[in-house]
Amino acid sequence: MNDLLIYSLSANGLEGIIAVAKEIYSEMGMKPDEIRLSTGERVSYNWQDVKALEYGEITEETYISKNKIA
Repeated sequence: MNDLLIYSLSANGLEGIIAVAKEIYSEMGMKPDEIRLSTGERVSYNWQDVKALEYGEITEETYISKNKIA
């Protein structure tokens, strides 16, 4: 098992959390294994869908449904 670093963010939804994850990735080269939302849903970090979300090509709901971890 790897060590864990856990943040609790009040980042105004998925897009805010993804912005933080992107910044950590750009600075450190680390991407999250999973993102846990306040709703209890768990999603994976998918850079292609992150870009689509940023460009308005998909909604947060679509991102969640495509990347949900069971």
